[in-house]
Amino acid sequence: MAVKGDDFEDFLAERRKNGELFWSLKTREGIPEYRFAGGKTGETVKQQVLQSPRISNIIKEISADNGRDQADILDEAKALVDEMGHNLGLGAIRFVAYTLPKAFKRLFQNIYVNLDGVDKMRKALKESPVVLLPTHRSYIDFLILSYVCFQYDLPLPCIAAGQDFMYMKFVGTLLRNCGAFYMRRSFGSDKLYWAVFTEYVQSLIINGDSPVEFFLEGTRSRTAKSLPPKQGLLQTIVEAYFNGKTTDISFVPISISYNRVLEELLYGREMLGVPKPKESTSGLFKARSILNDDHGPFHIYFGDPISLRACSEGKVDRSVHNLVPRFRFSLTKQEQKFLTEFSYQVILQQQKYLVISVWSLVATLLLQNNGEMKLTDLYKDVEWLSKHVVSSGAYLDWPATKTVKDVVLSSLHVHHSVALVTKDGRVLAKSNADEVVPREIPQPTNMTRDEIMSIATVYVVIGHYRNQLTHVFVRMALVAIAMGEHTTCHKDHLFAEYRWLVQLLFNEFIFHPTAAQEDFHAVLKKFHHSSTYIVTDSNVTRHSSGDKLITFLQQMYRPFLLGYWLVCHYLLAISQQSTGSEQYFKQKALINGTQDMMVEMISAGDIPYYDLLSTNLIDNALKSLVTMKAIQSCKRNGETLLTPVPMEIAKTADRIAALIQVHQDCTATSRVQSVVPAQLKAKM
Repeated sequence: MAVKGDDFEDFLAERRKNGELFWSLKTREGIPEYRFAGGKTGETVKQQVLQSPRISNIIKEISADNGRDQADILDEAKALVDEMGHNLGLGAIRFVAYTLPKAFKRLFQNIYVNLDGVDKMRKALKESPVVLLPTHRSYIDFLILSYVCFQYDLPLPCIAAGQDFMYMKFVGTLLRNCGAFYMRRSFGSDKLYWAVFTEYVQSLIINGDSPVEFFLEGTRSRTAKSLPPKQGLLQTIVEAYFNGKTTDISFVPISISYNRVLEELLYGREMLGVPKPKESTSGLFKARSILNDDHGPFHIYFGDPISLRACSEGKVDRSVHNLVPRFRFSLTKQEQKFLTEFSYQVILQQQKYLVISVWSLVATLLLQNNGEMKLTDLYKDVEWLSKHVVSSGAYLDWPATKTVKDVVLSSLHVHHSVALVTKDGRVLAKSNADEVVPREIPQPTNMTRDEIMSIATVYVVIGHYRNQLTHVFVRMALVAIAMGEHTTCHKDHLFAEYRWLVQLLFNEFIFHPTAAQEDFHAVLKKFHHSSTYIVTDSNVTRHSSGDKLITFLQQMYRPFLLGYWLVCHYLLAISQQSTGSEQYFKQKALINGTQDMMVEMISAGDIPYYDLLSTNLIDNALKSLVTMKAIQSCKRNGETLLTPVPMEIAKTADRIAALIQVHQDCTATSRVQSVVPAQLKAKM
């Protein structure tokens, strides 16, 4: 039942035994070096950028367009490259190598790294420039790979970081000295910034002195689900290969799996609409109380390096760029299509090597049982669920010597902030994250809005850990939901329903853009092998031996679809209440209005799912409806406005209702109608 047979090493073990001082001052030997490495320092890279044909050309263009003096534009370019450039130095890394383990030893039980992946990366570093693509769930992600590279004598990475961190006193400088280069969140139409940034990143790639690290998801995932890839920086990097500046680039997907994230309560509140606090050094020091809490183990898994040359061979024709100056490069439609598919391939590889904690299983089961289970029932269900997790090919962190009782109680100890065990042997979700003594959650009809939101914070946090498991079962679950209560279904009809669900939930979960049919048949094969369904050439028939698994899968993903259904009905209701031919709504107003409606419904006892109050779920539903043409989107005065298309929204709502049997929540419709007029007055 333990994690798959990779050779994992807990590199905190040595630090607990021998300390940090001499280790942080060690001589680094045997560091792999790219065979064509440029041997350039941070300062020489900046000079290389400023002397490049791209920058010379853009300076001439801007001067011709605006009449500005070229020397002034060059000075601006110098300021930009100084603003963004890293200052990687071993001194700062040694400081971090001395201080970070002290914090890690207090925060985490273990930090595991797969040595096989480290060895594969070591080989790749000699053959081509390397790009590290870690998952992003916590602030810790920024420096943990630098720490790993220092530990195993690998080149230290240059790390793409948001400009917000640059302004943090001391921390901004420390990150820069540890290899961070800073980028704006948005470049807009600033042609000079675009040119300087592109040339800077490509210089790092072409020189090959250090791997480049960035987060393909673009930002931290507050929900623990993988985010759709952001392709801007990836496009800048692959351009260096497509226009022939380098013979290949190796991309290393890296999966960082936390048993408990440091920011869990912050995420919970943020997902309910509490504004994200601004990054600051003072905020960092205020958060030091977390050092007194146990956050369990976490795993870092280095996946197999992916060769851009091998992946694009036969899919991309690079010769079309031969007659165009390299600094005037733009991706062809063929390359854009490849890049989209490639970026999803990387995210799916990251998911493949995520390590699932036992707490993720506990969290999933707790949510399906309204936050309360007998401990004995929890043991049985965790053991049952763990077998399905492993048989699905996922990595499960269950030490071979530990019993189900051991691992469940250990996980409850680590996650005491959101769940407690009562004296009579029940596991309860807490009604407040600050609660010490367990108490029953009162009936919703007797609660204030603040009390409901306090409970929702706990449930959203528990949902965060349930979400760590969603990628394992999502395709199986969508087939089960598409099948519904039917005993037999024609395979073509089942696939049509499955494909529609994938389209609906494309912003919620990660699906490869072209693999719907392949995924569908893979799920049917798995179900047939396990006798969950009997699959013939034309039909799929439910088998009684799979009833428990099918019910579990349907219940696990039902709240997501119910949330989408409620969003649809809120939009239908405000459309009916609005007057005038054109109805424009701000996205934030729709999110807040839908959330307020859901609070009213929870208070009335209409729906039992507190985690539906997550603004992330509502936002994803709105994005999905825009994609499906059920909402029209336009910009006015620089602001995005949304217009519901009632007929299309009604079709979507009815189709969801048929799939998840929403008639069981029939009181929701009347509740929507009763609260919407008040919402319109407040939000329109």
